[in-house]
Amino acid sequence: MNDQKISDKVIEAIKTKRIVPTPRWEFLLKDVVVWALAVLGLVVGSIATAVVIFITLNDDFRYVAGSTSITKQVLLDIPYFWLTLIIIFGAVAIYNLRHTRHGYRYGVLLILGGSIIASVVLGSVVYVTGGAASLEEIFYQRIPFYHQMFIIQGQLWNAPEQGRVAGEVIHVGPDYITVKDVHGAVWEVPTTTYFFKPGQRIRLFGSPTDNTQFQPRVLKPWYREPAFRINFPPQSIWFEVKQKEFNQRTSE
Repeated sequence: MNDQKISDKVIEAIKTKRIVPTPRWEFLLKDVVVWALAVLGLVVGSIATAVVIFITLNDDFRYVAGSTSITKQVLLDIPYFWLTLIIIFGAVAIYNLRHTRHGYRYGVLLILGGSIIASVVLGSVVYVTGGAASLEEIFYQRIPFYHQMFIIQGQLWNAPEQGRVAGEVIHVGPDYITVKDVHGAVWEVPTTTYFFKPGQRIRLFGSPTDNTQFQPRVLKPWYREPAFRINFPPQSIWFEVKQKEFNQRTSE
């Protein structure tokens, strides 16, 4: 009897509040959105991991060691931007994997461990194919925030009076390159120019001969070139534009 009364009350409440069953498509849509966010988090986290691997393995410490303190150099070389992306999108992936249809069956530590392994594996593949190097370069060229962050980082290392110049190649001449350092000073650097191109980030070790001339002892790209890399069209276009801008300024 009590069960009958409860059933009647439930039916009455359904009629009164006009409660209708949730359509199946809403559950399916939720699953699609959750899985899409999980995959997005994993993909972006993997790409960021690839760039962290690239920066870590291709920062030529042989020429940086001894130029600044170890603590300062470690703080300068930490890829904060990419590590932040890993944390944010890693959290997105883990949260949404937990909220998939069967995600509740797996513990947080298991999902966390699986996500880390997947990010490292996929990131290693992106790095090996050269995608990480090209992506980092494009971010530097196209994203103002990332570009400025690199400039600030370079300003802490740049010290011409101590024989260190960090900057960007803005012109390639027949027997010299012109480098604009991260503090805005422009240096003419005598060197073989075959390996350099406008827009390329560079480290110089040597000594200034005057306010505009720098005699190099070592010239190194900011990051060593990987054995293989994928070059996207925007990158080559950027270098051509930088060269044209310099030629226009000098001809005026």
